[in-house]
Amino acid sequence: MRMADLQDSFIRVLNHLENTITASHIAAFPVLCWSPSDDVTKVLEEIAKDRLDFSHVPIRDTKGHVTWLARREDLNEKRGQLIDHAMLFEERHVVDSSRPLRDTLRLLRDQGVLLVRSPESGHPDGISGIINHADVQKTPVRLLLFTQITEIEARLRNRLNRERWEEDPVCAAFVERANSQRRDPEGRLPLINHLNMRQLMHLVRTRKIQLLPELSEDKFTNRAKELTAIRNDIAHTNDFGCSGGANPLDTIEAVNRAFALVDETISAVVRLDQTD
Repeated sequence: MRMADLQDSFIRVLNHLENTITASHIAAFPVLCWSPSDDVTKVLEEIAKDRLDFSHVPIRDTKGHVTWLARREDLNEKRGQLIDHAMLFEERHVVDSSRPLRDTLRLLRDQGVLLVRSPESGHPDGISGIINHADVQKTPVRLLLFTQITEIEARLRNRLNRERWEEDPVCAAFVERANSQRRDPEGRLPLINHLNMRQLMHLVRTRKIQLLPELSEDKFTNRAKELTAIRNDIAHTNDFGCSGGANPLDTIEAVNRAFALVDETISAVVRLDQTD
């Protein structure tokens, strides 16, 4: 960590969060495993009955080690023993329960499922939990993203409060928009508080403040829209990064993309304070 980062209380808190929220905070415990000889129809019925949102089915051998994985979608309309439709389990499918969440999400992007190893497992291989695409919508993931997005909004407002933007004719449309959205008839809140994330970013651009100057106008507009959509999905507990017909890896990739966008934007906003 650089000295400039140490001087920024939010960066210190964010680093702490990213190192203390781990794979264990989004994993499903305990992971339900089956045996090689289990009947496929029975397995699918058990999954449906328990409403398990697992994309993969772990299979333990007689010594208590997870040795195979079956993809749930590969079991549909299949018959016979589970082992007939399984692939060999690999170490790349395992993550330690103490692995930081952000690293875990990056690993998940490559294969769509991770089995979680922890000292409390009770099994010879230590495997006790599972993470798949459904788990990227859980509160710890939302917490990290929303923390950063909220900080972006707060810093943009603070930066714009140092500008006389309300008196600038170029910003008249923003003044009008903020007044129309005002839910504070007595005017106790600053006008800037009535602009959303997308509007704040565009106001910064209008004031020629150097936020993400490397982005073209169109790419900056898309960034503002994407960040606003992520913020609203998280705030309203909608699934984010999902679209109709999206497969699990698409969802995981979308969540990782959301983190990348938010990371890049918060870094740019922090730099505004450092260069002023």
